Amino acid sequence: MRALVVLVVSACVGGCVSGNDQYATAPAVECTDSRLSFPVSPGVRCTEETRACIARCAAESDDPYEAQPCAHACARADTTPALTSGSGRTCASCMTVQTAYCADVMGCHAQVANTLCCLRDRCPDAAADESCLVEMCEGQLRAFIECAPPSCISYTDPVFEVCYGDSVDA
Repeated sequence: MRALVVLVVSACVGGCVSGNDQYATAPAVECTDSRLSFPVSPGVRCTEETRACIARCAAESDDPYEAQPCAHACARADTTPALTSGSGRTCASCMTVQTAYCADVMGCHAQVANTLCCLRDRCPDAAADESCLVEMCEGQLRAFIECAPPSCISYTDPVFEVCYGDSVDA
């Protein structure tokens, strides 16, 4: 559950913004808005080594929820340098945005929005205190986890393909 907490906290730190807005100069959107996919453009992407690492995590566990901490560790260990301009995008931030987007488009909009709104309202310093989400938003987080398809949690859904490709600093 800890990796999922880190994942959800990352999706909302800086103002509960959607995928595209999180990486642009546009104002933050409400936590109730639909999540947007990570922009398809040159920039930071996950390496093929990270893709292989995530695939190993999925292969080593029949339960994608148990494989998620391993997959998240793979994304966080990615060696692609963060984008040097703007937001400092990383492989892990791409995976984070795509997880919320994946769950949202797979029918879990209410659960994603409720979790992100709770995080915004009850955990203003979530980046510093990851335990807040579990303590203050446990019901919302559990609903998010129970609703999200396994492929969204294990980073194996096709929506994560946007996180791979050339690592060109745009």
